[in-house]
Amino acid sequence: MARLIRRHASRRLGRRSRAERRRLSEGGGSARPEEPQAPAQDDDQNQAEKLDLDSLTDQEVDYAYNYLFFFYEAHGSLLLKEVELLGEIENYREMKTSLDLKIRTLKAATRSPGSDNVKRIRGAERRTEELQHIIDHLEQDLTNTRLEQVVAEEKYRWYARIVDDNVIADKEGLLFGLLGHVFRQGQ
Repeated sequence: MARLIRRHASRRLGRRSRAERRRLSEGGGSARPEEPQAPAQDDDQNQAEKLDLDSLTDQEVDYAYNYLFFFYEAHGSLLLKEVELLGEIENYREMKTSLDLKIRTLKAATRSPGSDNVKRIRGAERRTEELQHIIDHLEQDLTNTRLEQVVAEEKYRWYARIVDDNVIADKEGLLFGLLGHVFRQGQ
């Protein structure tokens, strides 16, 4: 393994310490200390994000209440799907690992090219490739599920702002406003 070498300001060579190599391999950046960030200011962009309830229709406000009312059910199903996919991926990875171990032992035991073990090795390698394809597909589904979760959470935040502003404007309370809008939409 090649040693990592850096040059100092005086142009002399120096080796990286074990801790520095670990930090860099884990994706850490330079060793310069981070500067504290200034608090966010209420600029034009933040002004643009503020809601104007007068521009929203009653149907949009009703949809916001409805989304909040049914959010936890939909988000819970996404979380269950994520857990299920993680379990399936783990099972397939274990199967692939045991098959790889079997291939290694067969290769070590095979002495002649005409052996029956060669056919078994080829079959096991095909099965390993199939398992890897299944794992890749499940990981893609997992990524899509996590993306759906992020989208749902962002929608929740947006609709929660609408509902909060509407509750303040109507002065009817969150629970009564929520139930009123949900039942009104159901009729």
